[in-house]
Amino acid sequence: MYAVMGRRHGRILHADVQEGSQMFTVSAVLPVVESFHFANEIRKQTSGKANPQLSFSHWEVSEVCC
Repeated sequence: MYAVMGRRHGRILHADVQEGSQMFTVSAVLPVVESFHFANEIRKQTSGKANPQLSFSHWEVSEVCC
């Protein structure tokens, strides 16, 4: 998961294990252009164990270039 976020110029904000379960929750920001096909890639890389939920958060100037 961290490798996919890194390749897509994402930034992890918070990661936490849900106590008493095997669930791991991650909050991150990802440029919109990098979010296309993200769900498919993250599921593939985690053997279907990840369940991504994408929603718009905010506008931010990006340093990502070609």
